[in-house]
Amino acid sequence: MDRIEKRIAILYGLRRNRINQLLESYHLTYEDYEIILALHYAEGLSVEEIEAETKIDLRLLKLILKHLVEKNFIEIKDDKLFLSEDTQKIYPQIKRAIKDNNDELIKSLTLDEFHDIIEKLDRLIECYE
Repeated sequence: MDRIEKRIAILYGLRRNRINQLLESYHLTYEDYEIILALHYAEGLSVEEIEAETKIDLRLLKLILKHLVEKNFIEIKDDKLFLSEDTQKIYPQIKRAIKDNNDELIKSLTLDEFHDIIEKLDRLIECYE
């Protein structure tokens, strides 16, 4: 398992760094993006629901949320989190930048190889859960 865990850690670090680079012009980080992505698909989540969705440590999550509120990326209404109007406007640009990057990274894989990787990763996730 050590070999698998090492590769997962490497992939996570590389992806995190790449997303940080892609989002630098928006003044967002990888963790910010994870929260924005979760809220895009399910606005009105509580802090606990965001924690469960993103797997970000609660103490760190609260600091990130405070930053996102201060920078007007998200709003809190009745203890529920929502994307700000400005964030809703820039979300398609952010999503496109991430998608284009992901497409570039996997273009050397065949469709079968891609699906095989996804299937194996899903099985690993099930083992950890």
